[in-house]
Amino acid sequence: MRTPADLRQVLRTYKVLLDTSFAMDEGFSGFCEKFEDTLRSNPILMPLTCKKELAKLARDSDKGKRLAAECATQAIGKLATEGMLEFRHESCDSFTDLVIQRVVEQHLLQFDFCVLTNDVGLMRDLYAKRQKRSVKVTRDVVVIKLYGKTHEPVHFRPYKTATPPTTVKGPQPFALVSNLARDIDVPLDVKHDVAAGSDLYTSAGKKIKVDREIARGGEGAVFDISDKQDVCKIYHRDRLTVGRENKISLMSTRRLDRPGVCWPLDVLRDSDGVFRGFVMPRGRGHSLRETLFVPKLFLQDYPDWTRRESVKLAITILETIDHLHRLNVLIGDINELNILMVDESEVYFVDCDSYQAEGYPCSVGTVNFTAPEIRGRDFSTFLRTKEHELFAVASLLFMVFHPGKCPYSHQGGEDGAANIREGHFPYPLGKENPTDRAPLGHWRFCWSHLCYDLKEAFYRSFDKDHLSARRVSLEEWLQVLGKYQQYLSDDEKVFIGPSRQPGFDLSILPQNFRRRPDTPEPQWQRDLARNYDTDLESLTDRIWLRDNTRRQPRRAGRSVGVPAPVGTTRPRQSARRRLRTPSRINWRRLGRPVLYLLVILGVVWLVLAVLSSIPTWWWVVGALILLWLMRRR
Repeated sequence: MRTPADLRQVLRTYKVLLDTSFAMDEGFSGFCEKFEDTLRSNPILMPLTCKKELAKLARDSDKGKRLAAECATQAIGKLATEGMLEFRHESCDSFTDLVIQRVVEQHLLQFDFCVLTNDVGLMRDLYAKRQKRSVKVTRDVVVIKLYGKTHEPVHFRPYKTATPPTTVKGPQPFALVSNLARDIDVPLDVKHDVAAGSDLYTSAGKKIKVDREIARGGEGAVFDISDKQDVCKIYHRDRLTVGRENKISLMSTRRLDRPGVCWPLDVLRDSDGVFRGFVMPRGRGHSLRETLFVPKLFLQDYPDWTRRESVKLAITILETIDHLHRLNVLIGDINELNILMVDESEVYFVDCDSYQAEGYPCSVGTVNFTAPEIRGRDFSTFLRTKEHELFAVASLLFMVFHPGKCPYSHQGGEDGAANIREGHFPYPLGKENPTDRAPLGHWRFCWSHLCYDLKEAFYRSFDKDHLSARRVSLEEWLQVLGKYQQYLSDDEKVFIGPSRQPGFDLSILPQNFRRRPDTPEPQWQRDLARNYDTDLESLTDRIWLRDNTRRQPRRAGRSVGVPAPVGTTRPRQSARRRLRTPSRINWRRLGRPVLYLLVILGVVWLVLAVLSSIPTWWWVVGALILLWLMRRR
């Protein structure tokens, strides 16, 4: 453990970074007073995200957290005023822990760092960056925490154990390359087709018999294999190329230890030695498009499914994608058809032969999952990056929490491709994006019941102001979903609709906007709730009223479609019922035949009035009525 003199020297010469957990400790003010002279010469650097986190915690329902955040905010304000603390911020900053890790990693070759934190996870991550073997680091990283009992600063480091370091087991990652492989499109010379009952051979020469056909697609067909649990994919003759053979041969050299990935296990050749396909594990379940992304039918098969299961499903998918990324494999064509779901903990990734590995690209893509910067390009002519993949990951996650709804679908928008290209993301994020163009119906309520951190991550992924910035990483997504999972696991903060209650609605199709227990409802929410059981019912009636009352007279004192003020005794009724008896005749609904008949009668009246001895004012009245009828026609 470092002595106070050593710590003072560190605080004087190192770059000092402050974390939220350290600032909220009750010993923080005493720490600043004790090292006041040192901090005046070398101010603490604090991410602006830390200040935002404290402001959010100051509104927390937990009284202890709320008081600690308020005290920390006051202490930080005082330090900033006296020049002992400086705020730092970049446009890509998201969470304090990630900001501190990024700053340390970027500048570790230039500066020594002292990080003030009580967070064990952050401490371990920082020391892990210090021990990277790929880069020779000569600078120091010191982590200081306030000891729980005495609140004195101590050196915070991992416990030393006598166990030897363990080696990481698993397949060797694929090489990172920047150029496409050669001869990708050269066709193979194939003499006959493969069908059920045909014999094929593995790379070791073992014969297998192709059994019944399971499914067929544009590239090939999937068959059972006799006496085996695995299945095989056989390509159509016109899809067999040298590039495909080399790619599958390369992929089959790695044995993935991750269940749920239908990865090529071995190549298959015919009796002439020509490549025909590969063996892969059998997938189970149904695609997301057939299950969760059709929510009303899905809930008939999974009546107990809630947002808790949706979060777990998203985490399971992310962990699988992260495993592939660690092997330098990109899925490329992420979409709702290529992921099969059994439950929230068991998913299967299929069509793995299209994944990008080394110099072999993923040559296909789906519009709603394609990053704007590569839209319109031929996917077979370049290698994608992880940044391209992260856009597709964000789109998939959005559709998990807004079942089946694409993030760029909105009122009055263009087609999906144009909205993605322009970054027209219609969902609001506080005062930063006060749009009202989100799709009507359940989707607005789905967005309302996401936590703020998750909304912010989606906003950074899709909004036009962030399209050129670094996208949300898998690590950040997992961290955000972990926080959301904690919110939903607290029974005091959640409920199941359709009635209005404070907290998060666990329904995957909520019917109300989220109500906060510690925040008064805005006026627009009170207006929406008046005389209706749910916000969805109120919103639906208002839309119908807006579309069907354009020719209705307005009452004096308030607009058509606005509910009566509080305290009135008007009986509750739907907008459709209130409009059944219009206040005047709608001539357009009478139809043209009736109008023509009235015009003819008016002409007859006028002729008779002229030819007979009827007074002049009779035919003048008839002429006026005829002109009025012609105008109505």
